[in-house]
Amino acid sequence: MQVDLAPGAGALKYALLVLDDSSGRSIEIKIPRRQVKEGDLAEYPSNTLIENVDLRVDMGVPDLFVDKKHVPVGSILKIKGTLTKFRERQIDLKRVFLVKSTNDEVLFWAGVAAHKRILAQPWILTDSQRAKADARAVIEEKRSRDMIKVKRKVHARDHKKKALKAERHEKQRKQLSEIMDAGALEGSNVIKAPWD
Repeated sequence: MQVDLAPGAGALKYALLVLDDSSGRSIEIKIPRRQVKEGDLAEYPSNTLIENVDLRVDMGVPDLFVDKKHVPVGSILKIKGTLTKFRERQIDLKRVFLVKSTNDEVLFWAGVAAHKRILAQPWILTDSQRAKADARAVIEEKRSRDMIKVKRKVHARDHKKKALKAERHEKQRKQLSEIMDAGALEGSNVIKAPWD
């Protein structure tokens, strides 16, 4: 396990956790750092967007804390996130748990194996099931196209209303300007600069 800050300006946005997944390769986990805006007085449980993960940087060296406990090298972590790609495959961290014992690790792997057994079952549709699914897909696609048409009509109507409102506003402004300028002296609308 290795914790680094993202290179360059990204160091303020992300920390990178490099984990060995026991396959001979390492995988990079991206930890989003919390960006607290000036004037934000809210209290946050950590300085990352993951509530139980805290990142402390001392003299440029980051340290990782999970549930307020320091995570030393050699610790076993249970990571949940989404796969992303930046240069190479990464995991965008959503949740992390510290595996406290080998018993917890074995239970985790048993759960993964059970999940894989469920996913390994072939999923075969009958002709009638496939026809129903295709019909549903056609209906959903038509509904989506209809919604896009409705949104375009609403947008065009709103755009037309805004244009008419702007036109009325400009007409009122011109009328008011004519009323105000009616009694003004000739040439009073021209202000000369001191150097003219």
